[in-house]
Amino acid sequence: MTEGSGGEPGFDPLSAAVPAALVVTAVGVALGSVTVLLGAVVPLGYAASARLHALPEPDLAVERSVTEDRPRPGEAVAVTLSVANVGEAALPEVRIADGVPDALTVVDGDTACCTSLRPGEETTLTYTVRARRGEFVFDGPTITVRSVGGGRERRLDAGVGTTVTCETTADAFPLTEAATAATGRIETDAGGEGVTFAATRPYRLGDPVGRVDWKRFAATGELTTVEFRETRAATVLFVVDTSASARTVPRPGDPTGLSLSTEAITRLAGTLLDGRNHVGVATLGNRTAYLPAAAGREQAVAVERFLADGDAVDAVSLTTRATLGDDAVDRALDRALADLTERIPPETQVVFCSPLLTDDAVDVAEHFRARDHSVLVVSPDATAGASTGGTLDRLDRDVRLRRLQRAGVRTVDWSRDDALEAAFERAAAGWSG
Repeated sequence: MTEGSGGEPGFDPLSAAVPAALVVTAVGVALGSVTVLLGAVVPLGYAASARLHALPEPDLAVERSVTEDRPRPGEAVAVTLSVANVGEAALPEVRIADGVPDALTVVDGDTACCTSLRPGEETTLTYTVRARRGEFVFDGPTITVRSVGGGRERRLDAGVGTTVTCETTADAFPLTEAATAATGRIETDAGGEGVTFAATRPYRLGDPVGRVDWKRFAATGELTTVEFRETRAATVLFVVDTSASARTVPRPGDPTGLSLSTEAITRLAGTLLDGRNHVGVATLGNRTAYLPAAAGREQAVAVERFLADGDAVDAVSLTTRATLGDDAVDRALDRALADLTERIPPETQVVFCSPLLTDDAVDVAEHFRARDHSVLVVSPDATAGASTGGTLDRLDRDVRLRRLQRAGVRTVDWSRDDALEAAFERAAAGWSG
């Protein structure tokens, strides 16, 4: 622990005053003077006062822990800071302020306190921050120790660093099979050289030796060829809802629906690309930003860069109806959808990521469904808590989810309190067909 400022820990005023008091007392006795004898009390009084207000040498042990050092974006991370007095002197006033990164929002608890610590006593700070993308370093807490009355103080910088890294790559967050059950490689009806068994047929000259059913030949003497169901890479387009409603913050410190949508896309896209599928991304707003579908690790990097591009995501939004009116917004949405539909191949599977806070979002999903695209809606819940407005938003969102499900659209309702994997597992249990 580094000492910032302090007094003179090696000087004891009482030790210096006692000899002076003894000399004055001896003189008073020799002279027979009561006044001189009373004068001996003065240095002792000053010395006692100085010692009472002296600042002892602090000896502190500091520890910090977090519940999760690699959280998901938006996840609540509890931080515990413990400061113990391991010295032999009582510390009358100890002020502690933890070094929380400026970019992280504290959503619960206190990051500072003032207390006293007896020898062997410990105090603990507990608070909660909301994780966001990036790497964040908690600096050592600043600790100020003060004497009685505050006349003297020392500031100590505890060398306790803690790093919290919030990632969104698919490798860091592998998804279960349910996450790719609604999208991915496509099985064809024609037999061929795929990996899924389809049927057997009579052997034809030129069939590969490796596909002959030798067990059947040994049993019956008949030459047959095993056929497998062919598979081919799927083309998946992730469409991001960048409307104004998707970028609102439900509660202070909470992530927006847009940030949760981009997290889901990054993770799902990485998983699909690992399966050698083709993945593209588009934003839907006043203009359409579009990353054509491609395969490979280079495309995974391109997807992350596209989603991190402010021109592609943050700056693009459907102008609110209150600003331009219903007709103008409807025309803008129709133009954006028509432009996007012209760009994508007919067999493209569409994954639409939206908090579903407006009916426009439902119209988008139904637009692609009506054009024979396989559609999956991944909807992060960005409604606001138990407030009256939050309750109404949540009820409206539930109605939109049911409307999509009745239209044959698969949906994933993703709560902020759940892992994305858990949301897919729960949704997959209710899918049919």
